[in-house]
Amino acid sequence: MIEAIKILGESMMKTAGSEPFLSSLIDQVDADRYIVIFDFKTDDDIEIKIDTWGVDAEKLDKVKWVGNVKGNNPQDRLTTDNLQYLVSQSIPNLAANLPEGSDLKIKLQDFIDKFYYKIPGLKGFESRYAYIWDLDKIGIKGQNLLSKKNKEKIAALAESYEFGSPEFYEAYVKKEGKAKDLASIVADFVGNWLEKQWDIPRKSIGLYTIRLDGQLLAEHPDYHKYLENRLVDDVFDEEEFVGQCHICQKSQEKLTKNFTRFRLLKFYINDKKGFASGLADRGFFKNYAVCKECYKHLLVGERTIENHFRSRLGEADVYLIPEFYQNVDPEQLHVKEWAEYLKRKLQELNKFEAWQEFQDKISDDQLRKFGKDSYLLNFLFARRPPGSSEVKVLRFIQDIPPHRLDELKNAMIQVRDLFGEGEMHHFNLDYTQIYFLLPIRKVKNEPQIGIYLDILEALFKGHPLKLSLLTDLLMETVRVHAFEKYDAYVQKKNDKSDSIDELDRFLIMAQFFIFYLKRLNMIKELRGGELELVAEKLVPEEIKSYWEKVGLSDPQKALFLLGYLIGEIGKKQYQEGKTKPIMNKLNYQGMTEGKIKVLSSEILDKLYQNKIWNFNERIYAAMKELLDKSLGKFNSAEENVYWILSGYAFSTARGIMSKSAEKTAEKEEEV
Repeated sequence: MIEAIKILGESMMKTAGSEPFLSSLIDQVDADRYIVIFDFKTDDDIEIKIDTWGVDAEKLDKVKWVGNVKGNNPQDRLTTDNLQYLVSQSIPNLAANLPEGSDLKIKLQDFIDKFYYKIPGLKGFESRYAYIWDLDKIGIKGQNLLSKKNKEKIAALAESYEFGSPEFYEAYVKKEGKAKDLASIVADFVGNWLEKQWDIPRKSIGLYTIRLDGQLLAEHPDYHKYLENRLVDDVFDEEEFVGQCHICQKSQEKLTKNFTRFRLLKFYINDKKGFASGLADRGFFKNYAVCKECYKHLLVGERTIENHFRSRLGEADVYLIPEFYQNVDPEQLHVKEWAEYLKRKLQELNKFEAWQEFQDKISDDQLRKFGKDSYLLNFLFARRPPGSSEVKVLRFIQDIPPHRLDELKNAMIQVRDLFGEGEMHHFNLDYTQIYFLLPIRKVKNEPQIGIYLDILEALFKGHPLKLSLLTDLLMETVRVHAFEKYDAYVQKKNDKSDSIDELDRFLIMAQFFIFYLKRLNMIKELRGGELELVAEKLVPEEIKSYWEKVGLSDPQKALFLLGYLIGEIGKKQYQEGKTKPIMNKLNYQGMTEGKIKVLSSEILDKLYQNKIWNFNERIYAAMKELLDKSLGKFNSAEENVYWILSGYAFSTARGIMSKSAEKTAEKEEEV
């Protein structure tokens, strides 16, 4: 897979412009954001001006947005998404690191002398915040631009010193002892100034950069050379080692074993000697080491995956990484087209509506061009916490043939007829629906999606799933809806004023899900059962068809019919009182065999009370026969309730289809 990422990077660099490496490393920013340019003049008495650009690929390349410095290292970028870096450490750090005599170093030093103030006496970590914008010299004034929180924080000092003056800076650091906090306050002040003075809302800003005396500093050749050196050369200068590259196999190459600057390629642990060959630090060169050319290709390949191969399944971020069977010419790869093709393929699963849209957009020639079985797919599920450049890898699913996606999609289409012929609007199963069928808990408002990733991995690889596990999971989600435990889970209360409540909607979708897994041959326990002659004659064809499709055993059929009758009673109750009291007879924690026998007797009473016995007499008789035959054969108490709810969902779904058919007939009569 490392080779695949290298090929993607090589392809992007070979088809890029005059600066293939840096241009191929450009990070993405939301298209609805702005790039804010602080326009400084070194002439006397000329105040700072502000310019804004909309975001597009050309503008991002101009400002050379390659991301901030990773981790807790000193920042040195001329373009950043963090205003605090720009008003404090970035430019002084960059000026200090540039070679003596370089044109950009001279310009930056002049800029620092003109517009920064150096707070004396700072040591250690705090020294990186020694330089800070001198707001007096820049011409930004007014304590009212501070947020309420920061106003209160500096209130005592503001009585003696003007905010933004050198005296204020020194007094604040002396009192509070934290120059980093001061940089944060100044950034807050400048951000509010942009919002109030220039009418640029903070939430609309994607990046900040500097223009000095008419020149965009990020376009300076010295900066480009510096960036490439920092991103690549420094890694190879850390430790001299010559050997054979593990990717291209070239010998006598200068190598690096340092992969800490990567964000997704966290497959090699090289910070603990216990993982190194020979238990020595230099042993990492034997584990995995690459030459400079391959290192650059990997950096660009990783950024290409982040920018172009990122998609979603359910509510989970996933990076698609194609791995080719045969040798591929990087110049003929058409990476961005590949990315769009693969993302559309995945969206066929994620949203049912995307399936037809994809069929309309892609031609047979394009399908042949991408070659269905010339590659394997790797799925890297990862999460990037807000405001962080670090990526947390959640799951890595390897070597999935692309035809498996077609199998998953085709099965998804085929399950639509589960409840027989008729319209079931808004009940199409897809992978977003599957996400919300599962009891995914939230911890500190962060979804714990391990269960969903387990199901996805089983689906992609075709691994069987235990029916008992599935019913346990689905019953937990039943309780989320039944008891409205929405704060602790990803499920949400439906605010729509339709007649289908959350529990009914969920139960119908759960039946589609189980049938979907059955069609994929992933539930081995659903093999069907033999009907006795009497029951076979009593049960309607649409129910027998459902049983045959899903493969219910006789105990499951008995529970299904019990649930079906509960659904019929519930429909009658809802017609008369807009509620379904019959549902209170169910214990969602589970029901033993004894409780089920009691429930079956209560159902008989309710059929009489609601005057629907005549319509359901045959089904009740079939249920009773199957129930008596199945005594001693039921599974867990929780699974019993699931199959009761399965029958209830069937009754509800048939009711929805009946109403839909009536509306269609009425419209046809009007025409």
